[in-house]
Amino acid sequence: MRREKEKLEKKLAGAAEPMINMPPVTKYLIALILGIHLILSFALSPETTDSIINQFGFVPERFQSGNIDLYTLLSPITHMFLHGGWMHVIMNTLMLAAFGSGIERWIGSKRMLVLFLVSGLFGAAAHFVLNTGSAYPMIGASGGLSGLFAGALIMLSRGQREMGGRFGILPFAL
Repeated sequence: MRREKEKLEKKLAGAAEPMINMPPVTKYLIALILGIHLILSFALSPETTDSIINQFGFVPERFQSGNIDLYTLLSPITHMFLHGGWMHVIMNTLMLAAFGSGIERWIGSKRMLVLFLVSGLFGAAAHFVLNTGSAYPMIGASGGLSGLFAGALIMLSRGQREMGGRFGILPFAL
């Protein structure tokens, strides 16, 4: 009788757990990225989608022209929420789930969001330096994900000194 009661309690406790146990900011970022991609893929014409990507993607050439508008100023952030196709968006959201969850639990929601956004800004800055005259829009969350990956490497190196043997985490990072 006692074992049956314990099984029932475990079953009820398991039912209270969320199906996807991710921290909130990670879930919201994934939902935002997927929601935007769904709208661009299914609710809008291909011409409108292309126009949105050109308007909100990061285009280095626009910063050279002297005709800087609000869209240009926002593009170092907005480019992170646009993706080029389903494989691109799926890979980025999987990486966001993997790295974002751990980092958010480690440093908290606000800091994780700031790390993601600042890393995305640095990604846009690096793209600008390497492609100053480019008229093609850069899209995707790779800059923000790189920052989260770096955070995960730091977290791992602090938590598991023996990882990588005598070279530490360097082989894993490379």
